[in-house]
Amino acid sequence: MSAFRTYPRVSRSPNGCNAKPILVSLTQPERTEVEGIADIEQRSLSATCRMLMLKGLQAYKAETAAAAP
Repeated sequence: MSAFRTYPRVSRSPNGCNAKPILVSLTQPERTEVEGIADIEQRSLSATCRMLMLKGLQAYKAETAAAAP
């Protein structure tokens, strides 16, 4: 019997989320705020940034759709 156990690899990203990463620069107050949200949501910093970005995209699309003639 082997001394080491192997476990299946677990991905914390949703399926299809394998594109190149995006570097985002935040001010210290912005980062502190995102870290606070991550702590409340019990998510990683990366997952929290992705969630906030997706919510921001939804809001952006709603605003631009409302402004369209």
